[in-house]
Amino acid sequence: FPFVLAQGGCCNPPLQHPSTPRFPQGAQVTVYIDSSPSGFTDVEQQLIKSGIEDWNDEPNNSGVTYDVVITSSPPPAGTNNTIVVQFSDQFSTGTGGMLLNLHSSSGPGGTSIFGEMIFFNNIRNPQRPESRPEQIRAGARHEIAHGIGLENATDCPLGSTIMNPSWTQETFVTQCDNNVINSDPN
Repeated sequence: FPFVLAQGGCCNPPLQHPSTPRFPQGAQVTVYIDSSPSGFTDVEQQLIKSGIEDWNDEPNNSGVTYDVVITSSPPPAGTNNTIVVQFSDQFSTGTGGMLLNLHSSSGPGGTSIFGEMIFFNNIRNPQRPESRPEQIRAGARHEIAHGIGLENATDCPLGSTIMNPSWTQETFVTQCDNNVINSDPN
């Protein structure tokens, strides 16, 4: 589909398919950043925390809030409304150096949504754009947006939506990102 730039230069990202797991409206999501010695540096932890928390003040109807906890002993993945963020000492191609895997499971208590966010060692390679602090922050913003229903926006110009961040400057959540969330009945 051809993209259309909205007033102000942003581009509407697509929504994820309705069957894709995402946090329900009004969810309070606890994000655990693994600070164990084999994990993130202190600076990386703060950059990721900042990027995720940027969504807490956005004017959209998701109502999802993120409580980010830095801990050396995160819980295992699987608890409802949680994301565990970990470092992987492997290089990744095709992910931009980070990804969010969301899961849905049903049980006697209802449906649980949970995820794992992984930052690969691409973020430590100074030859890679994803190693710059502003890209780590923007990457956290981008990945967490999958949890509220936004899909990658490869048809949009770089930097015109958090779902297709620029590699040359920091990308923030745009009005178009919020408008798409506001148009989603889920």
